[in-house]
Amino acid sequence: MQLKIETQINEATHTILLEGDLDANNVGGFRKTMAQTIEAEPKEIVVDFSKVEFLDSTGIGAVIQSYKTVNKQGNEFRLVGMRGQPLQTFKFLKLNHLIAA
Repeated sequence: MQLKIETQINEATHTILLEGDLDANNVGGFRKTMAQTIEAEPKEIVVDFSKVEFLDSTGIGAVIQSYKTVNKQGNEFRLVGMRGQPLQTFKFLKLNHLIAA
């Protein structure tokens, strides 16, 4: 399944809305969007996973890299709306203790 990405900007918060699968086939678009968003240095980046059906190790790596970069800037990075397989994977890897999900 393709990954649709939409960005919403509301003052100091940038929200990235994802729909589809965040996997090896689609991670390039996510990385590009995150790089552009991170470059703008908003105080908070929120990634909405409510419409993500599948997350693989490549997608997890991209999320972790984004988190580390934003954290290094001293800004906030949150994941919202995680459910199903992506949430189970994050909990299994205990990433929900590292990144607010």
